Amino acid sequence: MVSRGSALFGKQEVLQKGGARERYKELISQNELLAACDIAGEMLCRAYAYRQEKRMRDAMERVVEVCRGTGDRHFEWFARLVESHMDGIVAHARHHISSGKVEGTNQMIKTLSRAG
Repeated sequence: MVSRGSALFGKQEVLQKGGARERYKELISQNELLAACDIAGEMLCRAYAYRQEKRMRDAMERVVEVCRGTGDRHFEWFARLVESHMDGIVAHARHHISSGKVEGTNQMIKTLSRAG
């Protein structure tokens, strides 16, 4: 089940059709770039879980290698982006904080100034 229905909001129950995992695996096997994207995403998730800077840097360098290995210009752009921000990315392992609240506040200020 994808989402439950609600009589209060008039929302109907939505059921997931069967075979989604099989279709996904078939797409991955047919498309190398999609598979590389899936692999890089998994590697990024693992890298952000590290608490040691050295391990995170090594993991991020492996992500860059995977991106460069595809030969795709979009992956190449992402590899350059990661390399240019490597110190800031690795700092996340040491401090483990997010700038989400600051960015949210900045967005709220922009919205209020536009409304004014």
